[in-house]
Parts: sequence; structure tokens; C-alpha cells
Amino acid sequence: MNKEAQRIAIAEACGWLFKPDEFGWSFVKPDKEGFWWKYGEGEEPFPDYLSDLNAMHDVEKRLTVDQKFLYYQILFDPDNTCDTILKTDHWHKISATAAQWAEAFLKTIGRWKAA
Repeated sequence: MNKEAQRIAIAEACGWLFKPDEFGWSFVKPDKEGFWWKYGEGEEPFPDYLSDLNAMHDVEKRLTVDQKFLYYQILFDPDNTCDTILKTDHWHKISATAAQWAEAFLKTIGRWKAA
């Protein structure tokens, strides 16, 4: 799954909509009053999910309790019983990149597509 496809899938899971427009494409999202605005026109900047750990922390909050279990299992499964992104060494748990968290999130919600 390329980076652009990952960003789109995560953005859509977070309420952004991917819309083609005269410039190629844009992300749009409703504001608190229900009006739509493009990325850059509102208060909320478009997150850089694959590079920003804070953005992925916000994404992580959208998971249900059951999804959180799978999410962490994908990243940290100590018995390597599932497709893990990281090894079992505890250092890897605290040093995972935003891209690794993004991949785990997309696998958890069923939006990851193998290349």
C-alpha cells in the first residue's frame, strides 16, 4: 500500500472525505456547524499521519476496546502468533515510527491492502 493510499484511508477513517476537484483532489471535513471546508481553510490542519506520532495518537483514540487489543497485538505480539510489524523487544514498542502505527491502524480496521 503506497503512502498516498495510506494517508487517504486513515483520513477517511477520521472523518475526512477525499474529493476530486479542479486542482486534482482535496480533503474536506464538516466543521462543528456542519459546513464543509477544505484542508487548510478551517481550524484543523490536515495531519501528516505517516510522520507525526501525535497525529497517530489522535487516530488511535478512534479505536474500540476490541480494536485496541488487535492494534497492539499487531504491533507487539510477544509470541509472534500474528503478522507483527515490530519484534518482541520492548525497546521497539516505544520507538515505533508513525508509519508503523499507521500500518497497524489500517490492518486493525481492515483497510490495509498488500502491495
